Amino acid sequence: MQSEQLIKKLNVKNAFLRKVVLTLLKRTEKKDKKFAPEGAAAYNFNVRTDYSFSPFNPSMSAFMAYKNGVSVAGVCDFGTIAAAKEFMSGCRTLGVFGICGFEIALKSTELGNCTAALYGIGKKNAALFEPLLADFRATCVKRASSVTERINKLLSKFDIAIDYENDVYRFSMAKKNGTVTLKHLFRAVGMKIIEKYGKGKTTADFLRNDLCLDIDESEYNLLCDAQNPYYLYDLIAALRKHFKETDEIVVEFPAVKTYTSLAADTGVIVAYEYQCKYRWLEMETESEKATAEFSKLLDKVKADGFNAVCLSVREYSRSALVSFIETIRKKELLVVLTEKTEYPRSMFGIECPDEAKSYVETCALAIAGNALSIAECHSDGIFSDKTVIKCPSLEERLNVFASIGRKNK
Repeated sequence: MQSEQLIKKLNVKNAFLRKVVLTLLKRTEKKDKKFAPEGAAAYNFNVRTDYSFSPFNPSMSAFMAYKNGVSVAGVCDFGTIAAAKEFMSGCRTLGVFGICGFEIALKSTELGNCTAALYGIGKKNAALFEPLLADFRATCVKRASSVTERINKLLSKFDIAIDYENDVYRFSMAKKNGTVTLKHLFRAVGMKIIEKYGKGKTTADFLRNDLCLDIDESEYNLLCDAQNPYYLYDLIAALRKHFKETDEIVVEFPAVKTYTSLAADTGVIVAYEYQCKYRWLEMETESEKATAEFSKLLDKVKADGFNAVCLSVREYSRSALVSFIETIRKKELLVVLTEKTEYPRSMFGIECPDEAKSYVETCALAIAGNALSIAECHSDGIFSDKTVIKCPSLEERLNVFASIGRKNK
């Protein structure tokens, strides 16, 4: 009971009080041994907080990682590192190895618009990235404002209107260097829809029949359930996924090379987030085709300066995931299995097929080891020129950096 009461208090707005509560919670949990199973070895480098979009503040995010047996956790908010100080403090309190990263939308001549995740942001290099991130967040504000205007035109015939300042911006952490995302906008839209139609079948039918959104049966059934405890977040997810009209808003994202070059100079690992255009590659011929296309894509990824690839575990069958991971390994890139914790149904720990577990875990520990190494010296990263000259073999470097991460996790 004491633990449950403390967990509820992790939702308070005061960051100092959250830190105190987390310390008390760890003390209680250590005595009760209720969470954090012995030998916890799960990894997640894409933990979100409310500084971009998440139901969890930085302390709660750290606790959720701990609770789910995550031993190495990376905070990776969209366009901001503002949550890092509190998140890292929470991880230290809970005995979790924490690293700081961020996600960013970029443009490339070869790859088009893409998303990247950068891992290993510390005190020495944060000041170099922050001006770039501040400009990016300003772009996100303009995008959200423009999309709000477009959404209002579409919703006006239903007598629904969104006030950007009061309904969107105010519910973000923008005033504290957080990012305004389109999910904040769809949160506002969802709130207005619930206010007008209530929770349940009426809202689900409104999405299908009036807004003409192509929601599938599982999404429809969730929204028909008025008792669904995650109703608002399921509604936000459906709106964000299917409201395609917002894609017509043109945004000029930063150039890939701006970030990959700075990452190379500072030893930061930069991962390309692959968006799988196939779904559950069950047929052998389809899998072979997808893997071949993926292999060619990775050549462009490397040419743009990426040295890792993120794969979302939910987008693949088991065999396809193993095949894609092996392709990444052959291209001498690191693999990061991801689960973005933007919704309460998200997983904090990443499950990996046994056939690929060794390489995935080695990469995860090497990313942790790299963060420790470049905190001392920017040129001591796993992909830094000095390190590559000293040890040309990526396999050997991986093992060296993984041993650093393993020793300190």
